[in-house]
Amino acid sequence: MEVALHFESADEKENEKLMDYFVARKEEIKQKIGEEIFFGRLGKKWRSIYTRKEVKTLDDALDSEEVKRWAVDTMVKFYDTLKPLLDKAVREIRG
Repeated sequence: MEVALHFESADEKENEKLMDYFVARKEEIKQKIGEEIFFGRLGKKWRSIYTRKEVKTLDDALDSEEVKRWAVDTMVKFYDTLKPLLDKAVREIRG
């Protein structure tokens, strides 16, 4: 199971600039979220910042209060940590 932030602009260069902005802050993000953070491509043009939790099956995940709690808590941490950085990055990149 993954919790992620996707950069889905039609402009691949903008997606890459946003990714670079966040990669430069990886340790800060990792500390605030408390999970290992991964960066990668998503399709041809998009980029993704994500963390993941291994689950056996979707049914097992849906039946697990621990997994559901992890997903919700991690989504909140992603929002609280990444949203202010994203706002700043977009202002800097788009000028």
